[in-house]
Amino acid sequence: MDISVVIPNYNYQRFLPECLSSVFGSNIDPSRYEVLLVDDASTDISVATAMDLSFHNGWNIRIIRHD
Repeated sequence: MDISVVIPNYNYQRFLPECLSSVFGSNIDPSRYEVLLVDDASTDISVATAMDLSFHNGWNIRIIRHD
């Protein structure tokens, strides 16, 4: 991995689709980067949204969730 994209999150579910689409829509070869979503105990559906987007789009997102 050459690049780590760290996305901090706390109740920003409404922005995740656009944010992740931007990252995965880049011209950089996906094998050269990793995407880490660091969730700080969100009370919205941020984590579920990220998991759903990852599953349906084939995106590799590592989710780190703090309680």
